[in-house]
Amino acid sequence: MNHDVHATPPAAVRRVLGHPHLRFAVLVGTLAWLVDWVSKSWALAELAGRPREVGDALLLGVAHNDALAFSSFQWIPVESVLSLRITCILVLALLAIRFAAESRRLACAFALLLAGGLGNVADLVLRDGAVIDFIGVRPFVFAEPDLAIVFNLADVWIKVGIILAFPLIRRAAQRTQEASDAFERRLQLRLR
Repeated sequence: MNHDVHATPPAAVRRVLGHPHLRFAVLVGTLAWLVDWVSKSWALAELAGRPREVGDALLLGVAHNDALAFSSFQWIPVESVLSLRITCILVLALLAIRFAAESRRLACAFALLLAGGLGNVADLVLRDGAVIDFIGVRPFVFAEPDLAIVFNLADVWIKVGIILAFPLIRRAAQRTQEASDAFERRLQLRLR
């Protein structure tokens, strides 16, 4: 086999490296993923078995989540959870290839969404089949510690990514509504 070191990279790689918004997205996504990984490693080293209260509403302690967000659907096997998460990441990657170059905001949104998703998948694969959550926030200051909402930085990246992607989400919803209205009009005309 002839391996040419100077071979032209695939079109998708050239597109990412050639567009400033996409280069920015790669940088943001890589940094976000690294910060998430380091924060979880710190939590495992410093907080496992030694939870800490910070003020009245913030709790730091390690929790292992082998289900979906907020430990929902715990009855689903871990393999299925992993498959679902990977499928979501692949869909996001395809959407990022299509839309991330439109603006720096969308590039950052997709970078954070992918970094958050990959951060939690990395936990499932590399940290004994569970996502490491370590930040607990009581929804009400006087709530019991067991009532805290527990998450990690990957979850924060995902929420911020959704907020940044809101204009794209709104456009998609408007297009869907317009298509639905057009279909309904055509259907009504045929039924007359």
